[in-house]
Amino acid sequence: MLKAVLTAGAILVGATTVMSFSVRAQTIDASSAEAMEKSIAVVVSKLSPEDQQRFKAALTKITVTALLPKAFARPKAENGASKLSQADVIAFIRPMVDGKTAAEIIAAGLKTPNAGKATPEPKSQVADKEGKKRCLMSALPVKNARVERMKYVSSRQLRVTVTNNLSWPVSSVRISYSVQSQNRQVPWEEGNSFYKISGGINPGESREIGIGLYTTPNDIPANELSITASVADVVDADNRQFVREVTLIGAHEETSSRTCLD
Repeated sequence: MLKAVLTAGAILVGATTVMSFSVRAQTIDASSAEAMEKSIAVVVSKLSPEDQQRFKAALTKITVTALLPKAFARPKAENGASKLSQADVIAFIRPMVDGKTAAEIIAAGLKTPNAGKATPEPKSQVADKEGKKRCLMSALPVKNARVERMKYVSSRQLRVTVTNNLSWPVSSVRISYSVQSQNRQVPWEEGNSFYKISGGINPGESREIGIGLYTTPNDIPANELSITASVADVVDADNRQFVREVTLIGAHEETSSRTCLD
C-alpha cells in the first residue's frame, strides 16, 4: 500500500524538479504517467517558491486520500502487502488532478483536512507501543557505536553491534540514531530507518550493522563525535513488525504476536 503511495509521490511531487516541458493551458495532463510528470513540471515552474511548497503539500494530501482506501481494498500479496500497479495509481488519481490548474490543486488540498495524516490511535495502543519500544531497547542492546571511513568512497559509516536477547530471530531492525559534535547542540545527522539483515539475528547472536552518513563533515575526527543509537522496532521471521509505529513497506499488515521478554 505505502509503496503505491510512494510511487504516486514520485510521479507527482518528484516531477517538480523538471522544468523544461510545455503543456496546454498549464494544467495537469493525467493521461499517462509520463504526461503527468511533464505537465506537473510545467505547472510548478510558473509558481513562486512559496506556492511550490503549497502545491507539493496539496498533491501529497490528494494522492494519499485517493490511494489509501483503494490499497486496503485490493488483494494482498503472499507477504500481506497490498498490490497496486503504476496503472492502478494513475487510474485512482486521474479524476482528482486531470485538467486542474495549480490553484485548483492547492484549493482541493486545503479541503482535504485529514489527508496524509494517520488516524489518532487510542491511548492504550500508544502506551502499548511505547512499552514494546522500551522492552526492545533492553532486549536488543546497541553497543560499540563508532564512525568509520568507508574503504572505497570518501564518505563515512556509523557502525553498531546489535545483540538479540529475544527468544526468536529478527530479520530487520529499525535503528534510531544521532551523530553530533560534542560542542554542538544540533546533530550533524540523525535517522530512524529499517535495516534488512541478511540471515537475520538469531537469539543470543550479535550482528554488526553499517549505516551510511552523508551530512557529517569528513574532517571531524571520529573521537570528537557523540553518538546515540537504539533499536526502535524489529521484524520477525514471518515478516511482521513488532511495534509498527512506522510502517515498513512490504511488511505484513498485522503486527507480530510474539512477546518481547518471556
